[in-house]
Amino acid sequence: MKRVLTISLLGAMISGCLNTIPGPEARDMSGKFDGDWMLTVTIDHETQQSARYEFTCPKRQFLLPSKIKDGFLTFSAGPLGNFEGIVEPNGDLHLRQEIGEFRSSDTPNDRADLVLQGTLSENKGEGIYIHAIHETDMGCKGRLTAQRTDSA
Repeated sequence: MKRVLTISLLGAMISGCLNTIPGPEARDMSGKFDGDWMLTVTIDHETQQSARYEFTCPKRQFLLPSKIKDGFLTFSAGPLGNFEGIVEPNGDLHLRQEIGEFRSSDTPNDRADLVLQGTLSENKGEGIYIHAIHETDMGCKGRLTAQRTDSA
């Protein structure tokens, strides 16, 4: 029983971390991350379990040409619109933005978020991508890699 409670608390803490995005005042102003970046999202698993839901996710890889300036990460995702996230002085990257509806036969139709969470160094980075049910960490998850494409 104790083990289940610990896992549940850990899950709640992780979920809380993904749902808490720092404000603009937390961004890096040093310029060490400023420049052009290529974000690569890879989803390897078609069927993913999250809480009581099972998600069928397309296996795919896509590129997000991005720019960081004054701690703001920005990119365009075509018809989904423009996105803006925060890069903190320690390289932690945070982005959560609503992208429309989340449609699934297993879940109630709800709003959807695009979530990026990771850590950057001066030239590369890694983290997670989630096409999530709004304000949760439940949804289709993938790997996020980042590579600086300009010279630092």
